[in-house]
Amino acid sequence: MGKSTWIDIRAGLDDLVLQEHHRPYEVFSSITNPDTQTPQMILMVGAGHKTVAIQKLRSGIARTADCGGDIQLSIDPETIGWPSPVLIADCELHRAVLFKTVVAGRIPGNIASRSLTWRRRIPQGLSVEPGDISNLVYTQLMLPFSTLICLFADDFQGLEGVARLLAAWLANLINCPSDLPRDTHPRIIILRRVTDNINIDELALMRQFLSILIKEVERRVGPVVERRQRLIDTSMLFSYFGDIRILTIPEPHSTPQQWEDLRRKILAESERVRVKRLKAKFAFSATHFKQLFSFACDHFCSDVLAPFNFIRATRRANPVPINMTLHLSELISRVNNERPGTFALRLHTFAVPAIASALVLDAFPPEMHMFNPIDVFNELCKPSTAGVRAIIADGRGVGGASLFIDKLKELKSALNLDTPILDHFDLSVGSYYGGFILLGLDVKGWSLEECDSQSQKVAKVVFQKSRCLLPSRYRSTRIDEALRNAFGESTAASGSCAVVFSNYGSSLSEEITHEVKVSEIARATLSDSRFFKLYKSFYSSRAREHSSPYSSGALAPLPPVYTSA
Repeated sequence: MGKSTWIDIRAGLDDLVLQEHHRPYEVFSSITNPDTQTPQMILMVGAGHKTVAIQKLRSGIARTADCGGDIQLSIDPETIGWPSPVLIADCELHRAVLFKTVVAGRIPGNIASRSLTWRRRIPQGLSVEPGDISNLVYTQLMLPFSTLICLFADDFQGLEGVARLLAAWLANLINCPSDLPRDTHPRIIILRRVTDNINIDELALMRQFLSILIKEVERRVGPVVERRQRLIDTSMLFSYFGDIRILTIPEPHSTPQQWEDLRRKILAESERVRVKRLKAKFAFSATHFKQLFSFACDHFCSDVLAPFNFIRATRRANPVPINMTLHLSELISRVNNERPGTFALRLHTFAVPAIASALVLDAFPPEMHMFNPIDVFNELCKPSTAGVRAIIADGRGVGGASLFIDKLKELKSALNLDTPILDHFDLSVGSYYGGFILLGLDVKGWSLEECDSQSQKVAKVVFQKSRCLLPSRYRSTRIDEALRNAFGESTAASGSCAVVFSNYGSSLSEEITHEVKVSEIARATLSDSRFFKLYKSFYSSRAREHSSPYSSGALAPLPPVYTSA
C-alpha cells in the first residue's frame, strides 16, 4: 500500500491536537504473523535529500513534494517476511512553520485526536513554537519505539544544522523518554553528501562534529546543566543514544551497488539494537507495537516530562492493587501463627512459592508481552523500602576465591531456585580474584563450578616464576594470554554509563575510545603491582569529574557494578 500520514499536529480552537492516523497500521496486515514478528523502526529525518534516499534505498515509497509537515509510516517491502520487519518513519514534522487547523465537523473514525493538555500548564508568557513541538514528538514519542535515527545533514544545512537539532533534542531529554534499558537505546547515523572523491576520515569528522555539538548544548542548556551538576560533554549524547556515526550518502546518479552498500550498513546498525532489545525482552510484536504506541500517544499528550513506562502501560487495565502489601502481610502473619516453630520451613516451602506464583500469573496473563520477570517485579511489586542487595568479593587470591565460591554454592542451595546466583543481587563488588569470579558469573554466564575451574586454570598459567627480577615477579604476557583464553572476545556492553577500570597503584590516564573487552577488565582488577606490570587505566570524562582515582580493583558502574574497596 502507499504511504500516508501517521502522526501530525493540528491547531484546534483553543489547543493543539496530536492526530494518530490508523490507516498506516494497515502495513501490519502484510506481515505474515503480527503476533510473533517484532518490527524494528528506522526514523528518516530530513527533507528532499531524505526523500530521494528512501527511494534509492528501496525502503518505501517517496512522498510527494507538496506533502510535508507530518510523519508517515511504511514498511520496507523486502523485509516483510523477516522475523523483524523494518518499519520506515518518514519524518518531516519539523518542517511545519504553522500547524494546519483542525477541519470543522466530525473527525474520521480512523483518526485518534488528543489535545496536548500539558500546554495548559505552561507559565503565561512562555511560548512554545512549532519547532519545539516537533522536537518533543521526536524525542518523547518516537525515540522509544525506534532502533535507528537517520539524519540527513544536507537537509539541515550541514553538520552544524544537525548539531543544532541534536542540541535541541538533548535540551528536551533532561529526563529519559522511556524505561528502555540503557544499552537498547536507538543509534544515530548522520548521512552527508561529499561532492569530491576524497576519502573521509570518519573518526576525525566525528571529533569535529562532537565539538560543534558540545558548543550548541552549552549555548542551550548550560545554566540548567551547571545547576544540576551535570557535565556538558559527549556523555550527554550517549546517555540517550547507543552510538553515533557519520556516513557518506551516494549521489542520486551513483551505481545501485553504492546504494546497496549504504542500505546494508543502515540495516546492520538497526539490527544491532534489535538484538539487544530482544535479549532485554523489549522487542515487541507488531500487535503489541501498535497498542503500546497508542498508549504512548496518550502519555505524550498529558505529560512530556515523565518518561513513558512500557511495563506500567501494559497494566493500565489491570493495575497492581493498592492494598497488596496488606494482603501479603496478612498471609505471612497467618503462616506464622498457624504452626509455631515451623515458620521458616512453611515460609520457604509454602508462602514464598505461593506468592511468587500469584505474582507471575498476575503479571503475565494470556497474550501479554513477556517482559523480564525481574524488571516487572522491580517496577510493580518491589517495596519502596527495599535496600540494595550487594555481593562483595575481596582479593584473597585463588584460595580465597575457592572459599568464596563454596559460600555461593551454599547460598544457592539454601535458596533452592533454578536461577543464576547474581540475579539475586543489584550490586556486585569485587577486586583481584573476586572481580574475576564476578565477571565470569555475570558477563560469561559461567556456573560456580566453571568459575572455580577457570580461576585454578588461570593461576597455574600465571604464577610461574620469571627469571627477570624487575619490574615484576611474574610475566605479564602470561596473564594477558590466560585471560584472553578464559574470556575470549567478549565485551562489556557499557551502554552509556561511565566506566572506570583501574588497577593497583595506577591513576586515571586514558579515555575509553573502544568497546572494552572483558579480558581487559579482568587484567585491570588482577594487576597487583607486586606481581605484575601495571595495566593501563580506563575512564570516561563523567567518571573523572565525579570520582577520585582508585588504588585497586576495577570499577564499572554497570548493572551490576564492579568496584573495589
